[in-house]
Amino acid sequence: MRQRYKWFSERVIYCGVLAKEIEIAYYGINREDTVSQLHKLGAKFIGKYLMRRINFQLANRGKLGTQSYYTSWIRIREKGKIATLALKEQEGNKITGRKEFEVEVSDFDTSAKIIYKALKKPVFDYFENYREEYSLSGTVITIDKFPNLPYIMEIEGKTKASIDSLLKKMEIKGKLDKNKSVPTDEYYALHGYDYKKVQKRYKHKIEMLLKE
Repeated sequence: MRQRYKWFSERVIYCGVLAKEIEIAYYGINREDTVSQLHKLGAKFIGKYLMRRINFQLANRGKLGTQSYYTSWIRIREKGKIATLALKEQEGNKITGRKEFEVEVSDFDTSAKIIYKALKKPVFDYFENYREEYSLSGTVITIDKFPNLPYIMEIEGKTKASIDSLLKKMEIKGKLDKNKSVPTDEYYALHGYDYKKVQKRYKHKIEMLLKE
């Protein structure tokens, strides 16, 4: 049966240059089957990383799923030896309403402390996840394992055609992922899990990270 899906589009600005990225995500995939398919199709393995990230919530108003919805946050993320700082926004209920400004930074911990001290009443969350990354036919495929959630796969490319071509070759056993452009606790709630349980796991690490 042919799968029906929606396109996820994101506008990303790196150092003032606007680039458009298109991606699609599946939730609850079978990792072993997916990796096996990628190998058979000739995908290049880029790497496997432990990723750290901290999200500082800036604004969150309106009802999720409506045109009036708006959320923005600062994300500091470390992937392997590379750390980035990003300002992310979501306007309305379409994934095309997402914007991102991102720069590379030299130090994850110091960047987190700077943002923490710059905000008057910082609201934040911290967590870690594992990522596998592949490239194939002009697309980048990532497989993420977030705490207490099933595996999630994203396929990102510069055109819909490149992603569509890959999807036709793969048999993806998973469901279309629900909108990620929400605060982390809301994202977990969408999938039926209490994010507070995840936060307890990282309480000591975040205290150590942000202390004087």
